[in-house]
Amino acid sequence: MFLISCNFFFPELAAEFISKPQNLEILEGEKAEFVCSISKESFPVQWKRDDKTLESGDKYDVIADGKKRVLVVKDATLQDMGTYVVMVGAARAAAHLTVIGKFVLAFRVFCLFVCFVFVFTTLIIIHTIKSCRLLSEKLRIVVPLKDTRVKEQQEVVFNCEVNTEGAKAKWFRNEEAIFDSSKYIILQKDLVYTLRIRDAHLDDQANYNVSLTNHRGENVKSAANLIVEGK
Repeated sequence: MFLISCNFFFPELAAEFISKPQNLEILEGEKAEFVCSISKESFPVQWKRDDKTLESGDKYDVIADGKKRVLVVKDATLQDMGTYVVMVGAARAAAHLTVIGKFVLAFRVFCLFVCFVFVFTTLIIIHTIKSCRLLSEKLRIVVPLKDTRVKEQQEVVFNCEVNTEGAKAKWFRNEEAIFDSSKYIILQKDLVYTLRIRDAHLDDQANYNVSLTNHRGENVKSAANLIVEGK
């Protein structure tokens, strides 16, 4: 009987990138961490910059943690800006480091502040222009009172809208002034002036009008009739 033993040797396959390092942007004086992961835990990698191999020391930390590989650039300066390459066998991946100098950061903050002031000032100017237009515009009625017909015990609502703010309203029933009471509710919201009449009765049937006067003495009026129908 003859025994034949054959030994076969297969070269180890190179590791592959699972994830590659990303471009970084940091402030001057901070540390930068380029991180990648490879398919084999024990496979070595090389970090390079300008074809120079980087090793752990005062400036760099080269870390292998399982399948994760990390290059730490300590206390970054403007001179550290550039492209960093990690080699896994013949495969390579590159990432760029941008370092923002203190002067550049201060300039960015200043620019943001200037933009904020510009926008804020522009909004104030626009608001002022609109306010001036409203104040300079002659007082007029946009939506007048409307004749209203209701049944007894219903609530009546008269609305009048003007074009500018600041007008004071006086309400009248058949030319006799009326005021807030259990019977009448007088309201104003923005440019709309409202009279509510609670629990309408036949004797509430009348002509109602509102007189509006602004600070310049301009006056406008609107009137409408209320008809109350018996049940």
